[in-house]
Amino acid sequence: MMRIKLIAAAAAFLCMMPVMHAETEGERLFKNNRPADAAPLLEADIASGTASSDAYNYLGLAYYQTGQFVKSVAAFEKGLSVPGTNKKILAYNAGNAAFAAADYAKADSYYSLALAASPDFTPAVLNRANARLKQDKLSDAVDDYSLFLRIAPDDPQSARINQMIALIRAELDKRAADAVAAAEQEKKRQEEEAALKAEQDRLAAQKAAEETALKAAEEERRRKLLEDVANSLQDTSTENMTSGTEDTINYDSEPELD
Repeated sequence: MMRIKLIAAAAAFLCMMPVMHAETEGERLFKNNRPADAAPLLEADIASGTASSDAYNYLGLAYYQTGQFVKSVAAFEKGLSVPGTNKKILAYNAGNAAFAAADYAKADSYYSLALAASPDFTPAVLNRANARLKQDKLSDAVDDYSLFLRIAPDDPQSARINQMIALIRAELDKRAADAVAAAEQEKKRQEEEAALKAEQDRLAAQKAAEETALKAAEEERRRKLLEDVANSLQDTSTENMTSGTEDTINYDSEPELD
């Protein structure tokens, strides 16, 4: 009777335990450092629905280790939509694969997703800082490097990170100074351009006034010339006047009648 009770208790205990997933050939190959051989088998396990929750991570890592970074990101992304997977690790690894593919904006996004799950996940903080540096988001990079140092002040990389922060801040100061100088140069250029345009406008107005004056003088000269010509054609001197008797008969002798 006691034996029956023990068997029943053991059966009940086993029913309460989570179902253990048998290791697939793809998982075994991956764990034995054969990522190229493991990848197609892991793909098949996932497609058939027999894969474990870790299979997505294994597949992504297998593609990452064989330099297929775009496929690696896709595998991690697929795992993020599956219940029961480790979302923080999948997001972090997706960020690493995107970084390796030089898609720094996507890497930034996935590191941020991992940090949403665990804000003190220092590897994601540091890698996001690097991704932001690659995007030339210098102020954001400094914020992340500083956050990393606050979370892990004794990290072996602290000295290098402090050096990086100093270099970035120096670059930001230089860019700010360059921006001020550029603004002053642009202001000077605009002032010079405005002065040049004003002088051009003045010269154009002066030329127009001179041309108008010349035109008026020419018109006056022509008017006077025409007037002089008209006056010369009309002779009004008294010497040329006639009484109208030039052709009359002279009656010096008495007229004779027939």
